[in-house]
Amino acid sequence: MGVKALKTSELLQQLELYDEENAFVTKEESGLDTDIRTVILPRFGTMYNTGEAEFFFHKTDNEDGSETNRIFVCRYLIISGVQRTTVALLCAALAAENYEMIPGTLGYDPEENAVTYTLSTPFPDDMSDEEMKRQAEISMRVSWAQASQYAAVYEAAAKGAEYGF
Repeated sequence: MGVKALKTSELLQQLELYDEENAFVTKEESGLDTDIRTVILPRFGTMYNTGEAEFFFHKTDNEDGSETNRIFVCRYLIISGVQRTTVALLCAALAAENYEMIPGTLGYDPEENAVTYTLSTPFPDDMSDEEMKRQAEISMRVSWAQASQYAAVYEAAAKGAEYGF
């Protein structure tokens, strides 16, 4: 367990993050269960919104009861400040979009009052450090493309404009 936690922590620190403002926050600093790499994306989506991304490893339970960090998560806060009057219709649109979406999911985070996009990628236990880094970078590119695309689509809907509901 200690070796894998060290590997994932090191991997998060090595990731290339779009040359944007970013930070590495350890679980000890944040009080959370995992280390997190965050990035601010000032030119995000086709409408050039500001986006926010978090990259971390999610804890999972093994059959023997031990925990491991083998699911790499890319989570984007793509639209913040959703108008309360549009939340129900927006959530219905997100659910319909998720039905057709192959990589990742869209969601509504009520704590942040924001639309999110999340891509979770499981990493087999036998992956080498180089394979883990390559897969994490692929996941980041795929998730950035997906999240950026939906930032433009849902910006107007989140602010109350008609979205074909």
